[in-house]
Amino acid sequence: MNYGNLEYNDDLSPIEFKETFKKLNLNENKHKIADMCINKDGSRIIQELIETKEKDNIYLIYDAIKDNIFNITNDQSGNYCIQKILENNIDDINTNIIELLLNNIINTSLNPYGSKVIQKI
Repeated sequence: MNYGNLEYNDDLSPIEFKETFKKLNLNENKHKIADMCINKDGSRIIQELIETKEKDNIYLIYDAIKDNIFNITNDQSGNYCIQKILENNIDDINTNIIELLLNNIINTSLNPYGSKVIQKI
């Protein structure tokens, strides 16, 4: 999988990939975040960035994924990123996520991965 300047392949272990990505400027790689959320290894990296509880990073990640929130919420790996964002209890982000998901609340609730996000709300 290719993330712009950074390519993930079998030659690079997930740990090496994660360390390389963390060294990159998150703002410069904003366009890669939504794709990373729906990738098993990429999702873990994004979750770790969210777990740092740095609000600037969380706002940047949210801004990068908000247009794809429904797909990421219903994705096997992506739903964990949304749950991590919700756990940080940043009112305006949580409110925006809820408002975006309300349009598809039934479909999200019936999805095995999306339902986990709905439970977090």
